[in-house]
Amino acid sequence: MGVAWLDTGSWAIAGYPYLVSHAGPGAPRTSWGRAAVLVLGIPLGLVALAFAFALWAPASGSSDAATVDTSPVAEVVTATPDLTPDPATPDPATEPIGQPAAEPSAAASETETSTAASTTGRSGRSEANRANPALDVVWRVETDDPVFFITVDDNLRDQAVADAALQLVRDNDIPITAFLTTNYVGDDGDYFDEVTSFGGSIQNHTVTHPFFNRAGADPYFEICTAQERLAAQFGDTPWMMRPPYGEPYFSGADPSSVEGAAASCGVNRIVMWSAVVDNGNVSYNPGTTLQPGDIVLFHFWDPKFAEGLQMILDIGKANGLTPAPLEDYL
Repeated sequence: MGVAWLDTGSWAIAGYPYLVSHAGPGAPRTSWGRAAVLVLGIPLGLVALAFAFALWAPASGSSDAATVDTSPVAEVVTATPDLTPDPATPDPATEPIGQPAAEPSAAASETETSTAASTTGRSGRSEANRANPALDVVWRVETDDPVFFITVDDNLRDQAVADAALQLVRDNDIPITAFLTTNYVGDDGDYFDEVTSFGGSIQNHTVTHPFFNRAGADPYFEICTAQERLAAQFGDTPWMMRPPYGEPYFSGADPSSVEGAAASCGVNRIVMWSAVVDNGNVSYNPGTTLQPGDIVLFHFWDPKFAEGLQMILDIGKANGLTPAPLEDYL
């Protein structure tokens, strides 16, 4: 329909590229009439449009002004940095390098109270040790006291296993002597602090857990570096050392380099073992049951660590024996 309307009543204007349609019914049809519409109509239309706009603009403006939100604008507050030092944040200028900055925990207070059960404290040397300061390799303790000793090696692997064992240690006040391999202590320092807090101590199990009967092993690095690291992390320098895998003693290799390194770094007891608890099983050497003076070997990573602890406590009780701090006897 639009095309027919355009073709039927439209004409061309010179210089304008499109056809112009009729003005509508009653529009002049003469050439002069059309000229008058063009000449007079357009200016008059513009004047009328301007007049209408002038009448509309004030009214429109007043309407807009009436709807302006005059409620107070929320104040923009610029945050001012607090330059007061946070007391919990260590000051690099005063904090000792390499030392933990944390405040003493409640566990530490319990540790101080619990160690009263041991006559030598966390890592103190016993009177027997002071009377015999020379290096000694110990497999078991010669004593008539109805006691045995619990030692645990290496590092954690399963937190649930470790926590179950720790609860048993708490419940029974078990003195644990922990032989730690420093490369694997990681973030578990608090755990080792607490598990040894009932009359036990933290001792040396080298840096990397090497075989000392193999070529290339460096006893001075392994033992002396571990001494330094354990003293820095836990506050006491060890004086016992357990050689990984029991070497070089089990293989019969020359122990002179290991013993020389130990003695030069402040160790005077190389501690072996006379019983082993592993994965819920126990073996003795010598004998067929737990005896007074036995040194029992556990591992922190044993999946049945807690079960093994309970088992050895039960065996000890049946034999009239209780666990005692190894530190008091060496």
